[in-house]
Amino acid sequence: MIQITDIHWLNYESKEAEVMLFDGKFYVKCLAYPFLHQNGEEVRQPLFVFNTSNIMIEFSKCESIQYFENSYRHLIKGLLIDKPNKIVKSGEFIFELDYMLEYVEENVYISFIASRIDL
Repeated sequence: MIQITDIHWLNYESKEAEVMLFDGKFYVKCLAYPFLHQNGEEVRQPLFVFNTSNIMIEFSKCESIQYFENSYRHLIKGLLIDKPNKIVKSGEFIFELDYMLEYVEENVYISFIASRIDL
């Protein structure tokens, strides 16, 4: 279960917010527009990843999510569970990437940089 743990309004009138999500293990900082939720609510998935870069096959079967302070960038390691739809799972988070390398096979662990994640 993914829950909203923090909301920072960028523009309350237009419902644009920076939102922190938590799955019990990892935190993800994302943008949301329009944002119509409250702290503590569950969120829908997948989360949408923009400007996917530095995709690499990971030989260790581990999942991790690291977000970089003062930005929306994340380093994500997870399992590619649906190659045609570019779906990666890390912890309880499901991400839909905007790009995937052709040679990466389904059910392989990968790492990548997400420039931005949208709710």
